[in-house]
Amino acid sequence: MQACKPVAERIDLELSTTDTEFVDSFFGSHASPGVTLEIFPGTTVKYLKSEAAIGALPGLPFLVQVGIAIGTGVMTNFIADWVFQRIKRKECIVRLRVNRSVIESTPEGLARKIEEVIEIQEGPK
Repeated sequence: MQACKPVAERIDLELSTTDTEFVDSFFGSHASPGVTLEIFPGTTVKYLKSEAAIGALPGLPFLVQVGIAIGTGVMTNFIADWVFQRIKRKECIVRLRVNRSVIESTPEGLARKIEEVIEIQEGPK
């Protein structure tokens, strides 16, 4: 059997933030769910949704969900750097969850699906 190679890769990000301008700084001004950016050839970032807890007090974190479809041959570290550049100075991010899935195949057909989850939670200060 020949070596597996990725045929599809997707990363879903969930960020909890207190910054009400975060989505605009990530996607551009007046972004709304469904906005898609091509950040590298064949690689897109899509703003999925934002939601605040109903009746939440101002300043409490709200959830932002982003989907990244990665084109074949694009190295994940380029994507990670692109995301990091947008959140590195954001002290208002209190939680980051990364769900990554890769589908690999061989010339004989589908071989395997790999999934990983990374979660970083900001502790109390």
